[in-house]
Amino acid sequence: MTKATASRAIPGDRSIDSDLESMIRVDHAGEYGAQRIYAGQMAVLRKDPSYNTIKHMAEQETEHLHAFENIMRER
Repeated sequence: MTKATASRAIPGDRSIDSDLESMIRVDHAGEYGAQRIYAGQMAVLRKDPSYNTIKHMAEQETEHLHAFENIMRER
């Protein structure tokens, strides 16, 4: 529901909170998926020169995942 339609809400309209919760869940799932992808790449590319870069990226995704887990707990 947008600000323009807030005064004309109809039954079945989703609340802004409901939309936000859905977005947070999707973002959390994306971070979890990214973390698993990097884990797979690291398993396959253990001896590849790109391993350390991928490991660094995986560590960043872990931080993002924890941030979304905290947001979900707070809501």
